[in-house]
Amino acid sequence: DTNFLDISDPKAVLETAFRNFSCLTEGDVFTFLYNATTYEIAVLEVKPQGDKKAISVQETDLEVDFA
Repeated sequence: DTNFLDISDPKAVLETAFRNFSCLTEGDVFTFLYNATTYEIAVLEVKPQGDKKAISVQETDLEVDFA
């Protein structure tokens, strides 16, 4: 198994993966393929937190923390 954080530039990989999504919701789990490996990423929290617990990721700079 390859740990996602062992990728040389995980932020760039996520930025590319996020292009396939228009929004992220707390509790979502999304998958993407990178270098013939499928990764699953869970959305643990979104900010700013609204009543829908969702954010648009179109034309947005995202800050990502790894838990």
